[in-house]
Amino acid sequence: MNASSISMANRPLTAKELTDRANDFEWNPLISLKYWVRAAETILKEGEVYLREGNIAQAYVVLYRYSTLVLEYLTKHPEARSQDGRGLLKPLNKRIPKVMDTLERLKQDIEESYDRWNKLAKAEKDAARNRRPPSSHRSPYEALDPALSWNYSSPRDILDARDHKGLAVDLARREMQRRRGGASSDDDPRRRRDSNQRPLPTYDEELQRQMEATRQQLNQSRNYTNYKYEEDDYVPSTTYSYPSINKSSPFTYQATPPTLSPRSELPPPLAPTRPPKELPKVHSGVFQPPPPRPDKKAIHPSTIDDFESVPVVNDAPALPPKTKIEQPRITFRADTYLENGKAIRTVFLPRNLRHKFLNVAAKNTAQGLEMCGVLCGIVHNNALFITHLLIPDQTCTPNTCDTDNEEDIWQFCHSRDLFVMGWIHTHPTQTCFLSSRDQHTQSGYQVQLPESIAIVCAPKFEPSWGVFRLTDPPGLPVMLECRRTETFHEHDCRNPYVEALAPSGHVYEEEMDFEVCDLRHNRKG
Repeated sequence: MNASSISMANRPLTAKELTDRANDFEWNPLISLKYWVRAAETILKEGEVYLREGNIAQAYVVLYRYSTLVLEYLTKHPEARSQDGRGLLKPLNKRIPKVMDTLERLKQDIEESYDRWNKLAKAEKDAARNRRPPSSHRSPYEALDPALSWNYSSPRDILDARDHKGLAVDLARREMQRRRGGASSDDDPRRRRDSNQRPLPTYDEELQRQMEATRQQLNQSRNYTNYKYEEDDYVPSTTYSYPSINKSSPFTYQATPPTLSPRSELPPPLAPTRPPKELPKVHSGVFQPPPPRPDKKAIHPSTIDDFESVPVVNDAPALPPKTKIEQPRITFRADTYLENGKAIRTVFLPRNLRHKFLNVAAKNTAQGLEMCGVLCGIVHNNALFITHLLIPDQTCTPNTCDTDNEEDIWQFCHSRDLFVMGWIHTHPTQTCFLSSRDQHTQSGYQVQLPESIAIVCAPKFEPSWGVFRLTDPPGLPVMLECRRTETFHEHDCRNPYVEALAPSGHVYEEEMDFEVCDLRHNRKG
């Protein structure tokens, strides 16, 4: 969808709607506090990503959920009053003041976007007559996805990940290069895309120009690009106030199209403050008058013959470098939904990862012992990219593999700003499926990140591998309620898990670079 589009498909959600989405999560006090703390840390990290990418509505949902979880639920957890529990909650509470401040600022953007959408709806309706109708495969849940919510201050191209897998992987590669300090802002893969878009009508171009002008004005004062929540940002106070939520008025179409202001009446766009590694800011559009021409002096006839020998001095100022037009941000649309209707983002899995893992696990496989690895990666443009395979300390048996020293995993991810996105393990003597114990393990990953996956490798059988997720519902809530610990036991649940690999699932195998990081202290197997 074009960045300037304001059609019903991506109507901006109101602050009240976003708050309702933020509060819509399953709370289970039977889950260990340490897992809830890790879930909260993951949520906060997602909020940072969406802030940096300018996805205002999704950032608001994620950060509001963090504040609700920390202030209203974790403090009531059975382990919260223990010494260890207080130690776990302290860093979360110290970040709350800055989160609340951010929420209040985001709420202003959200309300402004909703108001402007109401005013521009009629203009968009007229301009849409010259556009293609929206694709018929869109889900009815899409209008409720905060990640796709329209925001005039942060225009985005909304693309289907399945139709732009190469672009998604290329953008993720550039993000990893940027993190390592080797990215070039000139290397924009979007410049290499074939453009099949027709020129927009003049009426729509004027509408887009007005929106861009107001967006640049807003960005000068509201820049979330460098937001990051550290433990010692603020000293928490005793009470906190959530952003007030006003009742939203229904949108109305104007009876007559709004009169577009002539260019001379539009406010001059202000260039926003930009972080390093981004394209140069767009020219403000205000041109300075040329320098005054020097006074003409009479040339004496005797000097005419020597005119050509006089060196020519060009007093004109050098031409400024060509400015580069800022590309709209990219947001990849979630095209898979959980059984409860909630969107889950696309996950990109390196095609060669399972083969590398089987090489690492070869010794254990030969001995009939299971082995596991942890999948980690980045969130970028509303999609997930697995970039690291961690081999943790673990205890392996013919039917189980349990990670040890889990703190090493979380410290590794924290130091590299990575998300845990699931796990991979072998079945050296069994077929490719998720055992009851595997399902319990997967629930621990999936409660922290709904897109988390479980990869099973069964090299002696066919199929030799599979990618799975728990259904939600019924699989995930059943696993979270189950207290049984035997390796094999029955669950009163039909279809507890499903295939997660595309086309039916949300995972795509692509040619991607990734790192194998062995965290084992004893690497003998």
